Amino acid sequence: MAEMASVFFNKTGQFFFYIAMILYLYGDLAIYDAAVPKSLRDTTCTFQHENKNKTLSEDDLCWSSLPSINRMNAYRSYVLLFNFTIGILVFYNVEKTKLLQLLTTIMRWAAFITMIALAIIKIKENSEKSINPTVNFVNVENVPNFFGVCIYAFMCHHSLPGIITPMRDKKNYKYVFVGVYLCVLSFYLLLSFTGVYAFGENLNDFYTLNFLPNNQDRERQGLFLVIIDYYLSLFPVFTISASFPIIGITLRNNLKSLYFFIAKKNPNDSSNRNYFTSIGLPLITLIPPLLISLITHDLQLLVGITGSYAGVAIQYIIPSCLVYFGRKEAVRIFRKNYQFKHSFTSPFKSKFWVFFLLLWANLSVIFVTVNHIINKK
Repeated sequence: MAEMASVFFNKTGQFFFYIAMILYLYGDLAIYDAAVPKSLRDTTCTFQHENKNKTLSEDDLCWSSLPSINRMNAYRSYVLLFNFTIGILVFYNVEKTKLLQLLTTIMRWAAFITMIALAIIKIKENSEKSINPTVNFVNVENVPNFFGVCIYAFMCHHSLPGIITPMRDKKNYKYVFVGVYLCVLSFYLLLSFTGVYAFGENLNDFYTLNFLPNNQDRERQGLFLVIIDYYLSLFPVFTISASFPIIGITLRNNLKSLYFFIAKKNPNDSSNRNYFTSIGLPLITLIPPLLISLITHDLQLLVGITGSYAGVAIQYIIPSCLVYFGRKEAVRIFRKNYQFKHSFTSPFKSKFWVFFLLLWANLSVIFVTVNHIINKK
């Protein structure tokens, strides 16, 4: 995208492109910085109230044997531990990640299928015990966060180039795309609805934490189910820890590109490399998400803000502008011949779709901002 931005955007457009990318990646790292420590805290903390139905607060103990450490202190300790162990990799370059990506993919599929299966089992158990979890079919207050979450769902788009590139015969690519999107939609719906009907209002904003071993009836659980519960609880730790350095290095590289862009220096010239680019930029990459995660671990808020603002720019505004200016450049070079009808012509070639997406993006940002102001969030 950076290369396309340099081709089709002017200097102002390139500057705002880098700003949008950097803010989005900062939001990603802040979410990751909160998700892993929160999972570790909730999995390892053993303190429970005598009344097990009472919700644990941040001021409650984490371990009964350590009265000086409450749950918030334990979370912040895990934040620092995570950054000092995994975050340090941002100072280096991570290469040869194919095996890592393969292992992560296998772990994700195993976790998703297991969560769906356990949620279905819980729905069945609730039915047998005549337990009906309260389900809110409509919650207007959460609509702004819904926008942010929906924008994060576009992560599936990242895999599309990997699907179409190996295809020798691309005549039926549209059917492949439709099949892929229907598959993704079906999976999202299955994962979401099984979770909603299994846990109701008690659904944790970080879904894997609904399967904490402490939340299960340990007396009737076998060793296998206990292992599964621990695996699901720690699943974000494994997968996010693998992705964190890659996202961090991507952010560092975007910060470096913005620095060279503003300073009007050649990034390929070794004489322009100094302590700021080698040490300063990695620190600038790590410190803001670290500070945010130390202040809050409200993942719903972090996802909502990141997705509703920077995510809107990445998913709607930048692609629309790239398409618009790219078509103008194509007209300049090829005149009107470039849009002759052929098998790969986009069904969304009309300018209407470009302006519709830009209008939708602006309405989304306005709606979310007004809602945050009204609710003072």
